[in-house]
Amino acid sequence: MPILKDDPEKPEEGRQEPADVIVLPSGAEILSLDDILKTELFDDVEEKPVRAVLQRFKKNWDEYPPIWRRTFEDGDIICEEGDFD
Repeated sequence: MPILKDDPEKPEEGRQEPADVIVLPSGAEILSLDDILKTELFDDVEEKPVRAVLQRFKKNWDEYPPIWRRTFEDGDIICEEGDFD
């Protein structure tokens, strides 16, 4: 399962090359297509076009999950200023 990492040979291009493994964030839950369609994010969107786009990922869903869910508790710090500069 690949993740993307920066290519040190071409930093100016911002290119990324696949690594050997994918690392999901702690507590991440891979969502099925039906789970994704049931989320609030897609409440006001027609199901058919969303399903059509997400079906493209179906072949490699377990290996390359397109969407996953994380749950946070009150007070959890999910990002600090400067983390992604």
